[in-house]
Amino acid sequence: MFGHQLVSLCDRMIEVGLVDSREAFAIRYCNKARGYLGDLTRREGPAARIPPRTVGRIRHRLAEAAVARPDLAVETRALDAFIDQSLYVANLLGRRGAR
Repeated sequence: MFGHQLVSLCDRMIEVGLVDSREAFAIRYCNKARGYLGDLTRREGPAARIPPRTVGRIRHRLAEAAVARPDLAVETRALDAFIDQSLYVANLLGRRGAR
């Protein structure tokens, strides 16, 4: 997953009401400091790779949110599908760059 995809995911989660802000997303879902998304895009740019551990943490918290908020089941499934798609694209682009 790339940095710009993580920011997109965060913005979608804010839209559906799973998190209040980018800072809250960084803390609760990424287990990072509140300025993580800003630092990520500012220092490393939109093509920064997100560590697999962070993606795993986000997926775990998203699964917990799906149980806690069954009214958002459709949205949480769509967010998980977005993560799958983001990982697929990042892996494809990563392979192209290695050639």
